[in-house]
Amino acid sequence: MSNQGSYSALAPYYDIFIDWPRRLAGEIPFITGALPASAEKVRCLDIGCGTGRHLERLAGLGFHPEGAEPSPQLRALAVRNLPGVTIHAAGMDQLGELAARHGPWGLVTCLGNTLPHLEPALRPRFFGALAAALAPGAVAVIHTLSYDKILRERPGEFPDKTVTHEGRRYTFQRLYEYRDDSLIFTLHVLGEGQKLASQSETLYPITGDQIAGLCRDAELSDVAMYDGFDSSRPYGKDSGTLVCVISG
Repeated sequence: MSNQGSYSALAPYYDIFIDWPRRLAGEIPFITGALPASAEKVRCLDIGCGTGRHLERLAGLGFHPEGAEPSPQLRALAVRNLPGVTIHAAGMDQLGELAARHGPWGLVTCLGNTLPHLEPALRPRFFGALAAALAPGAVAVIHTLSYDKILRERPGEFPDKTVTHEGRRYTFQRLYEYRDDSLIFTLHVLGEGQKLASQSETLYPITGDQIAGLCRDAELSDVAMYDGFDSSRPYGKDSGTLVCVISG
């Protein structure tokens, strides 16, 4: 999930915060549907795999998953959730080394707004490594928030999210603080009115046009952009999320 930060304080609440049944029901069919019709159940790599829930679902469909996660706390949860599956201790800036030693893959994913954790100076190296990580006929799926919209509207906070898990109520508070070329994302976790955890991470907004340019520079010329995980809705400046399908 993160290239720089560890999300150490938030790791115990990661799977509580995310509505995995809803997310996986919408995302996995899109991801597998992006592969060529002739593709078999390929090897796949999820960059910033978090607790491994996408890989867990892909494994259940017969794919051969691997993950990459730099946070020791999140990686430990992924290892627990996926016995026998390789979860590399690596961030986005190490994709080139991973590709040289373990690639290529038939499917590469970078989901859940992972890419904006990467510093802008490292982006060209990442996309160059992505080209090397893709086998012939392979597909990469990248998912971020729509920073075209965020940078225009500059929201400072979001409605609280309340989740009941194992009989206990958790409230998640999300805040943005804007800097010249980045923003600080802060997440507070409260339970029964008490603060349980809090962490801030630096995000580097990246727009659809910037991703398209990075793909061109890396000779990844076949790029389609969608408003969320819905191939019938092209990405636009008012979209809420950006999903890129990149063919190797």
